[in-house]
Amino acid sequence: DLFAFVAEVLTRQRRYDQARAVAEAGATLDPTCARCVSAAATTLLRLGDETRGLEALRRAWKLDPYDARTFNLLDLFEKVIPARYEMVSTAHLRFRIEPATRLAIETVVAPFLEETYARYVARYGFRPKGPITFELYGDPRHFAVRTVGLPAIGVSAVCFGRVITSQAPTNHAFNWGMVLAHELAHVFAIELSRSRVPRWFTEGLSEVETMRARPEWARHDDVALWGAAKRGELPPLTSLSDAFIDARDGEAAVQAYSHAALAVEFLERRFGFPRLRAALVSYGRGARGPGVLETLAGMSAAALERAFQEDLSRRFARYDTQYVPTQTLRTPRKAPRLGTPPDARDEVLGGLDALASGDVGGATRALARARATHAGSRDAEAAVSFFAGELALARRDADAAVAAFTGVLEVDPKAYDGYDVRVRLALAEIHRHAPAAAEAHLRRAISFDDGRVEPHALLAELFADQGRDADRATELEAALRLEPQSAERAKELVLASARAGRSARVLWAAPVATFIDPADAEVFAAHGRALAATGQPAAAATLLERALLFHAPDAPALHRALADLYMKLGDRARAEVHRAAVAP
Repeated sequence: DLFAFVAEVLTRQRRYDQARAVAEAGATLDPTCARCVSAAATTLLRLGDETRGLEALRRAWKLDPYDARTFNLLDLFEKVIPARYEMVSTAHLRFRIEPATRLAIETVVAPFLEETYARYVARYGFRPKGPITFELYGDPRHFAVRTVGLPAIGVSAVCFGRVITSQAPTNHAFNWGMVLAHELAHVFAIELSRSRVPRWFTEGLSEVETMRARPEWARHDDVALWGAAKRGELPPLTSLSDAFIDARDGEAAVQAYSHAALAVEFLERRFGFPRLRAALVSYGRGARGPGVLETLAGMSAAALERAFQEDLSRRFARYDTQYVPTQTLRTPRKAPRLGTPPDARDEVLGGLDALASGDVGGATRALARARATHAGSRDAEAAVSFFAGELALARRDADAAVAAFTGVLEVDPKAYDGYDVRVRLALAEIHRHAPAAAEAHLRRAISFDDGRVEPHALLAELFADQGRDADRATELEAALRLEPQSAERAKELVLASARAGRSARVLWAAPVATFIDPADAEVFAAHGRALAATGQPAAAATLLERALLFHAPDAPALHRALADLYMKLGDRARAEVHRAAVAP
């Protein structure tokens, strides 16, 4: 049991080779220890050694036929994978896929990941041991079982060193380009550090790699980090990995990723990437703790933390001058002194907690108590009015919500205006069917914080209802630049821009759509036509050929367009374009 426990701990630290060795040592000491044999089998599978891993899995099943994870994995590898999946290879990568997705993987996904691999090789200065395998599962349950042994998991992809598991890009479930580029970066950081890189450092590196690949892949969670900093909840860099371990919900996990991304971006900007690479090597040699960061920065850990916090303060300065109750009204509630009744702020915090848990009755009672105790304090008056507006929105009472949030502004228009209040006023005005007022509030919200997707998405919906197609396209683009995750939004923007003759917008939006759905023939066709319209005939022909491969509905028109392009390019160029369109 001790060996199995240590192997499981090593697995959580991504030290899979050591986990396998420890588990196998335990199984050698006691061949009847099902837990050790199962741990060895799992780590062998995660290392890509499926022959030995499957053999160990069968032994574990014989020892304990009631272990759900062992059963699920054995069923996946013995029945599901042989029947539903196949393996294809490129120069440096392998892909486990469903046969129906092969065209999309070989023509779109694999070339992008090969290019990303080459970029990382140049940046990190070495080639990881191969083969690197992407297991891309069409059924989300297969992905979950392969990853954790159970049929549900709350992430999009996982890197096990040289094996990356994920849902298939053709599921349209996420931005596959961003996610798989992120996971591929882990391969380099993990191997260069011999699996000893701290969690925050490798996650931050992967975030930086993706935001450098495409600007719209950057995270936009500044306000949550600002709020955490104000509440004293941001851990120092030396213990940032704990934020990943301690996260108990999606919000905490996102905050940890965002914090790590900004930390590594700051370190690279301030000290250069070679020092970050040197830190990975130091971790691989056994260095630990603050000393690695101190060597990287040439200063004490405390001085480095101060420098980073000063950098964050400059980045977050826009929040210091606005009212941000979604963050400032989350301070841990102070217990009232014996015999001292709660003040208005205590009641507001308790009422907001009740509202978040669905207890509208409890929130209503808390609001009544808060109104009776705010006693003229401007902060308390604004907090009570904001809480009243939140409760009114929950009750779908738009008139009361407008009155309450307007009341926040009336406390002091300069001190209590901000993104939070304006977005809520806009929502209430939408419910009141007052689009002009809603639009004005949303524009004001954007002026307070242009890194939030919600006001752009709401404006896009408003403009759809009003038939303002050009304005809707503008807001769809803004929303996708902040959150490039919706295949429907991206495709709509591509096709609407193509119809409007906005070739420049098509050239930006089409790759966004393809990084969510790698097999959309209409997007390829629109992209190809936009390239042709902007004087790029060879690239245009490649995309039009690809549209035909994926069975575009307007095939005759595409053939005519290709004929015109090939008249300009000549026969030799035609052969090169065709190879580019169809070859892995």
